Amino acid sequence: AEKERLAEQNRALHGRSKTSRDRDRLIADKADKFVAGHRREKSGDSDKSDA
Repeated sequence: AEKERLAEQNRALHGRSKTSRDRDRLIADKADKFVAGHRREKSGDSDKSDA
């Protein structure tokens, strides 16, 4: 019982639920795709414009 109480206390202090981590990861991925989709030049095209 003591180990379970300590584990619960540690989860409350340090842990995040899996759904919380997944939600944050999804939001970050959407933001990255949005920014990448609105770039003026694609990342590999900069070498071609110098020629």
